[in-house]
Amino acid sequence: MKIDSIANVPGTGMKYQSPVTVKQEDPMATPAYTVEIASTRKEEAAKIAPTLADKRGQLLSDSTLMDREATRAMKASSQTQTPLWEITATDISMDLLSNRNGDTSAGVYMGILRSSYGWTKNFDADVVARQEKFFQAADNIQQGGAKTFLQYNQLYAGITQAAAERSNEGTIEGWKKDGQWSASLEKFYQEAKDYASTLQGKSGVLLAVDLVYKSPQHLNAANGIEASNLGSMAHVGVNLLNFMANHQEGEAIWIKAVQGEYKDADELYAALTEDGHEDLAAALQANIEEARSHIGSGSMKLDKSVGQFSYKANMGELWRETVGEEAYQDFAQKLGLSETKVRFSAKDLAAIAQRGKEGLADLRANPQKRDENGFLVDNKEDQDEPVAKNKQGEEQIAALREKIQRLRQQISALHKNFNLSPEAIEKQAATYQKMINTYQQQIADIQLQQLEQQRNR
Repeated sequence: MKIDSIANVPGTGMKYQSPVTVKQEDPMATPAYTVEIASTRKEEAAKIAPTLADKRGQLLSDSTLMDREATRAMKASSQTQTPLWEITATDISMDLLSNRNGDTSAGVYMGILRSSYGWTKNFDADVVARQEKFFQAADNIQQGGAKTFLQYNQLYAGITQAAAERSNEGTIEGWKKDGQWSASLEKFYQEAKDYASTLQGKSGVLLAVDLVYKSPQHLNAANGIEASNLGSMAHVGVNLLNFMANHQEGEAIWIKAVQGEYKDADELYAALTEDGHEDLAAALQANIEEARSHIGSGSMKLDKSVGQFSYKANMGELWRETVGEEAYQDFAQKLGLSETKVRFSAKDLAAIAQRGKEGLADLRANPQKRDENGFLVDNKEDQDEPVAKNKQGEEQIAALREKIQRLRQQISALHKNFNLSPEAIEKQAATYQKMINTYQQQIADIQLQQLEQQRNR
């Protein structure tokens, strides 16, 4: 097929131009693609990083996904003198993301990464080489056509699933600390999670448990399905999944449900009835209505859609953050993929999920260079000379003590920061203290060497 258009790639300053001839592939037979891009030699990656930063799209403050989360993170960064990425890359990020599903979380991670390329000066060449694919998505699809588009779609679906698992783990861990989690809730959640794995293998759709309202009191109101990435990834409400797990006689309908065959509750109930499961349809309706009756209280009015079954689909936030909605729609339309529903074979699902976890690790990796001790290099244009081994002992000690003093100031600032949880403050302070201990040990080693030298004179 031919593509005959010139369009802007939103926020990148780039254009993709046709005509481009692409080979139309059967999307239902999509193999377990790996995103194949022109690899960059590691020694060149750090030079490319500033160019990638120029393609980072909308500024952080303009991003619909990042606005509130990034404002909080940037404020914490300023107050603690801690690089933004160090804050968001630790468990503090769970405070920002625990109220999001995997799709939104993945988009937030990309927004943070894009921002970090804007202020980082000293790049880790290895990390930049791994992250280049996210910044070059539009260019790579322009060159590779439908196959590359589907490769990215698969990678993004896998990352979204991995981000959902991470978000759920953080949410549940928080409930445990607050005493809101119980053995019965654990059983309820685990049944849903286990059946999601079973249903995933039979439907060809990557699945994640959706906690929706992020409240243990309202888990039984999580009954919808939110799909993304051409329907190849779906978040399924934990209550709906639990019901499916305990009523596997309706599995033929459950498979079609996660594949997007039914758009609302009426269609789902009708399908169950037509398949000879009238009692099951009535039981599901009663289950959902019982859950809905507990949402809202007093003067609050329950919206008709809250807690009800529905199937909703969107492009996926990683697409939005790496390519932009307009370019995504244009690519999909011109490549003949707008109405495509992608399914994966059972034998490929495990590999796709694993690559998703690896892709999430790439997405969350800190592009800032680290020193020989594994600590971040100060993020300044003019770097202070590192404490060289050949410096005189007293100069080395003075430089190390200066670093210790800066770390102690950061610990003090941390304890005055009311925007971070006590657990987050404690963890970051422990990291700083570990660095202090390392520097103190280095000072002790230098002093010991000095004593040895004096004895040998």
